[in-house]
Amino acid sequence: MPDSGSVRTEDALIASRSYESGKHKEGKSSSYNFDGKAQETLADTHLDLDRKMSRFPGNYGPVIELQVLEGSLYVAYSSFGVQIFSLLDTSSEAMARYSSSCLHCMTVAKLKGCTTLVTGLGGKLSFCDTQKQPRELDQVSFDMGTPVKCLLMLEHIIYVGLATGEISVFDTKKMTETDRFICCDHPIHCLAPAQEGSSKLLCVSSQDGTILIVNAHTSLPLRILTGHTKTSFSLQVDGPFVYSGSGDSCVIIHNLHTGVVEHSIHDNQGLVKTVCYNNGFLFTGGMDRLVRCYDTKTRKLVQVYYGAERGVITKIFVYNNMLITGNITGAVDCVELDVKAKHRCHKGCKLKFGNRSHLFWHLLEDHNITTMT
Repeated sequence: MPDSGSVRTEDALIASRSYESGKHKEGKSSSYNFDGKAQETLADTHLDLDRKMSRFPGNYGPVIELQVLEGSLYVAYSSFGVQIFSLLDTSSEAMARYSSSCLHCMTVAKLKGCTTLVTGLGGKLSFCDTQKQPRELDQVSFDMGTPVKCLLMLEHIIYVGLATGEISVFDTKKMTETDRFICCDHPIHCLAPAQEGSSKLLCVSSQDGTILIVNAHTSLPLRILTGHTKTSFSLQVDGPFVYSGSGDSCVIIHNLHTGVVEHSIHDNQGLVKTVCYNNGFLFTGGMDRLVRCYDTKTRKLVQVYYGAERGVITKIFVYNNMLITGNITGAVDCVELDVKAKHRCHKGCKLKFGNRSHLFWHLLEDHNITTMT
């Protein structure tokens, strides 16, 4: 009977050979997008076995927002500010940097034809035209009188979630607050848009764990979604379904129109910090370092990925078949998505990885495999 050292060596070799066996097929190869259609990829985006760093490494503090506009990636860090990276080349250097030590939230928009960073800086709603100098987030600021917690932009209107439980309605054409209404008794942590017939709705996550559905025109509450025992840190809406990830380690799927809990996901180990819906798939991430990809029709787990530098995941964004993740230390990584790929762990945990090298690191780190005898 072989000793444990030789078994571990064999396992490591199996993992390595599994990686190498597909390596010659990569480079310019066929992968599948979310519609299941074959497409050409110009470069191998699988991580190299020797590469532990992310696409955009850094030690800037937690990533709180990821957005893409016109081929540029905008990354917001809570204790550092905003950096802009190009997704059109291989450089890991930021094209621009805007410093701030009190950033709560960010969105990117085209205002009057100009790319503008809209941020919550403490109690200020701030605007920064990226083409103008100085490179400061608060080129133009408005005092909200209380900490700005989250932002949602719909057309030319910005809905500002506040620490008082109020929502401020800010018109970017007039550059003024046009309304403010009370929504709940607790700080608002995130906002998401929804539609019911011809009515535009707001989904509002309160610190007490409830999610309120509010008519965006009348500012009146329509219903309350319950089920979470802790704050929902992330909301996504697709048609009649509201997806929420919470500090209670649970992802809940509510029916927007009835408030009924349609399904609950309990796979995550620890806080769920972020959820992201894209073209029939739901991605979740948080404390356990794994991005889980679910088919929203079958509600089954399809595959998993590691987040940036295999750290605690704070933000997920999907762009052009690319999975972009930000972590708690400030690293951001990009991995090609291939929902057809199922690189299975042979150690009994039954995980199916969407990236071959992520399986390799899973075997080495989570199953304690070593090449040393």
